[in-house]
Amino acid sequence: MNIEFDRHENATVVPVDSLVKSNDRWSIFLVDEVQMQAKRVLVKLGIVNGNVAEIADPSISGFVVTVGQHLLEDGAAISLPGETTGSSS
Repeated sequence: MNIEFDRHENATVVPVDSLVKSNDRWSIFLVDEVQMQAKRVLVKLGIVNGNVAEIADPSISGFVVTVGQHLLEDGAAISLPGETTGSSS
């Protein structure tokens, strides 16, 4: 038996593991692809169901950091999987 208490159509959801809690406030880290930095965004959670959490506010887009986010600070330099750094000769 499934009981549905609430449903939010077209909700933005992130993995629960991507959430970082600090001083009773939730945040996520988004990837700034231009500056290759992690950008911390404070978020208001909506429905949390299993392994996903709704981001009720603000509206977000882009890549969410899902590994190592607890070690990041706002503006930290990052690299994406599969990308090489440095110049080629």
